[in-house]
Parts: sequence; C-alpha cells; structure tokens
Amino acid sequence: MKSNFDVETATFMVLLITLVITIVDKMTSKK
Repeated sequence: MKSNFDVETATFMVLLITLVITIVDKMTSKK
C-alpha cells in the first residue's frame, strides 16, 4: 500500500515539475 502511494506521489510530483518547467520556459522565451 505504501509503495503504491509513493509511486503515485512521485509520478504526480514529476508531472507537476514538468508542467512548471514548461510554463517557466515559455515565459522566458516570451521575454
């Protein structure tokens, strides 16, 4: 149970980080 939770949390964090990096990259490119 804990392992599955950790995997799901890690995947969610990766998706969030990727989304943030994409947004920051777009904003930087606009500048």
